[in-house]
Amino acid sequence: MRHNEVLVTTELDSGKLIALLQPYTRSEFEFSLYYQPRYKMPLRVREFKDYLIKRTKELKTDVFSV
Repeated sequence: MRHNEVLVTTELDSGKLIALLQPYTRSEFEFSLYYQPRYKMPLRVREFKDYLIKRTKELKTDVFSV
């Protein structure tokens, strides 16, 4: 099961949603966070970056444990 399917498992199982373009989906996902390099990163940018890293690790764990 791919990470995006985890979010809609109930709907897929019930038939409310169907998976399209399955041959073209990737099992891995990636994202990039671009920010202006500075000596002191603003707190909100640092917290957002930390949140994304944490959440990505959680999603990878959720996806591969299903």
